[in-house]
Amino acid sequence: MTGRAGKLEKICQRLLLAFLEVLRFVVQALLHVVGLRSTPPEPVRPVLTENDRPALEDFHKRHDAEFTAMADQEKLEVWLSYRFDRLVQARQERIQQWDKVHRPEKEQARQEISRLRSKLVILKVVTRNMPAPSSQPVIEH
Repeated sequence: MTGRAGKLEKICQRLLLAFLEVLRFVVQALLHVVGLRSTPPEPVRPVLTENDRPALEDFHKRHDAEFTAMADQEKLEVWLSYRFDRLVQARQERIQQWDKVHRPEKEQARQEISRLRSKLVILKVVTRNMPAPSSQPVIEH
């Protein structure tokens, strides 16, 4: 099968597997309700296809050590400490990289602040030397 028929066949297969999973749950529930099954039904599980398997295996390979460490209290503290140290180091590297990229802008802003500060000092000196305005308005004729 090629093209549209192949796609429809895959969709049909996926829907059939999902239906069978729901049917399994319903049968287990009925058996439990009527007393022919001592345990409650197992929850409905997502149906895995062959396309899903490589992604799940890759996920398992990447995260198996983390999950194992999280399950063991002794390994958990070491793992969390290592993970925290890596996060702090990555943050520090991002800060240094940002500082390196924005160094010219920071220097320009520093110079602008110095320039404005010197103008402010001059303005304060000038206003200090000016006579104070009188409190009564002067009316000129």
